[in-house]
Amino acid sequence: MYNDHDDDHEDNDYDVDDYEGNDNDDDDDDDDDDDDDDDDDDDDDDGDYDYNDHDDDDDGDYDDDDDGYYDYNDQDDDGDDNDDGDYDDDDDDDDDDMMIIMILMTMSMKVMMMMMVMTIMTMTMMGMTMTIMMMMMTTMMMIIMMLVMMIMKVIVVSVTHAAGRQ
Repeated sequence: MYNDHDDDHEDNDYDVDDYEGNDNDDDDDDDDDDDDDDDDDDDDDDGDYDYNDHDDDDDGDYDDDDDGYYDYNDQDDDGDDNDDGDYDDDDDDDDDDMMIIMILMTMSMKVMMMMMVMTIMTMTMMGMTMTIMMMMMTTMMMIIMMLVMMIMKVIVVSVTHAAGRQ
């Protein structure tokens, strides 16, 4: 009896029918199957074994929130529904947006500087009428560049967020 691991109190140690050491569930049979309808470890009857079951919504794939990405391979913990696959957990694309906006601002500043240089050259070479015209053109160019920058910022932000949703 000291070497008897089953519950039938006989001398046939490790009786396959009675050996409770392999039984990891809470029912009274000899398999690890808690739902007692077949001999597998599939507790929620979704077709896969539960020790390897990452499928919490029981639809047959590992995509628990049904967003198209397998969640065991999902490193995106930003809490939104679009697991965009990047490691940026707070999901702010402001760095990319700011980089593009800075490039646009640099380009517009170069154009403005060129216009100012042309205005100064016009002031020295030609009369006041041409200088006033060049100043008006420079002001118009600055206003147009600011509008272009604002439009580009809206486009950049919408495109990056749309790409994040894919």
